[in-house]
Amino acid sequence: MNKTVKILLGCCLGLFAAVVVYFLAIYFVLFRPNFTNSRGERTAESETVFFNGKENYEKHLADAKWLNETAGDRLEISSFDGLKLKAIYLEAERDCQGTVLLMHGFKSGPVREFATLARLFHEMNFNVVLPFQRAHGESEGSLITFGIKERFDCRDWIKKINSLYGEDFPVFVGGISMGCATVTMSCGFDYPENVRGFIADCGFTSPWEITWWTATKLMNIPDFLATIFVNSMDFIGRVFFDYPLKGFSSFEGLSTCSRPVLFISGTDDWTVPCEMTVNNFLFYKNIQPDNAELLLVEGAPHAISYMYDSERYNNAVVNFISKNK
Repeated sequence: MNKTVKILLGCCLGLFAAVVVYFLAIYFVLFRPNFTNSRGERTAESETVFFNGKENYEKHLADAKWLNETAGDRLEISSFDGLKLKAIYLEAERDCQGTVLLMHGFKSGPVREFATLARLFHEMNFNVVLPFQRAHGESEGSLITFGIKERFDCRDWIKKINSLYGEDFPVFVGGISMGCATVTMSCGFDYPENVRGFIADCGFTSPWEITWWTATKLMNIPDFLATIFVNSMDFIGRVFFDYPLKGFSSFEGLSTCSRPVLFISGTDDWTVPCEMTVNNFLFYKNIQPDNAELLLVEGAPHAISYMYDSERYNNAVVNFISKNK
């Protein structure tokens, strides 16, 4: 073998190795739940920043302690593709008004995102069901699918709730961030009449668009490289895991929905830009003008509008539930 052939072979092997590493990096960073799971990196300092100050963080810790002490036995369902999924469960103590189902976001968890809101709904005499999304926490699964498969899990949690309480009690469904996209993608299913409405807090329009936004705006990747990156992610999902990034969207879910939806976002949300919530709202308002509501919390960053302006947020949510239950 001459020197030139050896060099070409080495270059080919190096290129092949680089491609393999590239695709593995996408797989582990974006699809796998634990490789770069931020739970291990969260400190009191980082969480204080996330919750926008020490006072908010201390409130969250108090509410999380209350939730962990108050929660009953776990609920469990089997997903459409055979995963065992679990949920934290708070049962109303008196005069049950219905059930609120809350779906958390990407590489997060039900306690981190919903401890404070769970307490609010519990005090309103609602049962509260807080699933661990597939591939998170106590639920099985090895892949995060950005709402594309999770929407079926949301549907099946509603079935579980109705199997426990029947269809006489109202059910409301809410989500934050990817959990919001899970909810908006699921809201077009043919639900029974007791599913009264959806609370969509800071969700994206589609997995494709949020991936593009993250690549170009948050990671500052040039457009031509972002195109390669997003298409590579789509390729991995489509070929190996049976879900393309363009496999479903919030618009598609909303297009067949007929229930009230309260859309919420902070105006300073740059993780899932506020404009995506506005676009979801405008899309739905065009279809269901009497069923679309929008709450924009001025200055609030991602996923903590309920902390940033709790009075306005709580009033909007309480009013939404009160008039639709």
